[in-house]
Amino acid sequence: MSSKKGKEKPQHQRQKDQDSLHTAAPSASGASGSIRFIPERTLGTGGLCDVFAARDLLRLEYDDGFPHVAVKRLLPKYEQNATARRLLAREFFITRHISHPGVARVFDLHEEKGSLLLSMELLSGRNLYELAGQRPAGLGTAALPLARQLFETLALLHSLGIAHGDIKPANLMLEKGDRLVLLDFNTADVIPQAGCAASHVSQSLRSSLGLTACSLLHASPERLEGRPPSFADDIFAACCTIVEVMEGAHPFARQTSLEARNAALLPPRLRIGKSRAGRMLLRGLSFNPAMRPAAHELAAACRPQGLAARWLSALCGR
Repeated sequence: MSSKKGKEKPQHQRQKDQDSLHTAAPSASGASGSIRFIPERTLGTGGLCDVFAARDLLRLEYDDGFPHVAVKRLLPKYEQNATARRLLAREFFITRHISHPGVARVFDLHEEKGSLLLSMELLSGRNLYELAGQRPAGLGTAALPLARQLFETLALLHSLGIAHGDIKPANLMLEKGDRLVLLDFNTADVIPQAGCAASHVSQSLRSSLGLTACSLLHASPERLEGRPPSFADDIFAACCTIVEVMEGAHPFARQTSLEARNAALLPPRLRIGKSRAGRMLLRGLSFNPAMRPAAHELAAACRPQGLAARWLSALCGR
């Protein structure tokens, strides 16, 4: 009769095998080397960073069915700039805990060949400028589902003490299933408020780099006067964006809000007329920040009827 013990490996060999489970290193260069992300195509370039679609080698190594991510990377001239690196890290710290369909998911902060990178969800839709280009006359009431989503997202951000600071059509992406996603929190700020565990973040970083802090055509008068991002500024920029997409024209004939205020321009007449949504959007375009409604009020006012939602789906080819 054979002994079970005779089939076992010697004690020292068993210990060696056990140790190897803890010391074996992954083989993919994304895990053990200096390169993790393989660029596939450029998605956009701004004043501080470029964004590209990439394959994540670490995800590939472990057989992820979708190893593609978007990577935000400092431009070469800012790679070793301590202020620029802090700005990108700051964007990560502000957005890393946000879990909402209206905000692109942020994954992690990385160091690669001495450059700081931010990995995030790769989106495949079209921004609102591209969408509006299909309807030069504007989306009309079909823009109401978009407006509701945007204001719901802002209501969440503002409840967390976060002001986005640069809402404009190019920073809003429409994904499959008519999901509207707000991008680019590079100018975002955390605003201390009662009941919100948030700390103030200095505004001196971006100005020291000489970067444009917001869209000139969509920012509020107070923002253009040099004040930091605020909830009221987000409301103005969001209403300006929605009205532009809805009407097919900038609400102040492509003048900045400061120019429009100085010229005493009145907000445009909207196709949705004196409806609750129309009244609230026009209030959001007030040059007086105290007159603008809160994001949750605008979201409630912009709840679309079924026909408007179907128009949007037809327009997007869904």
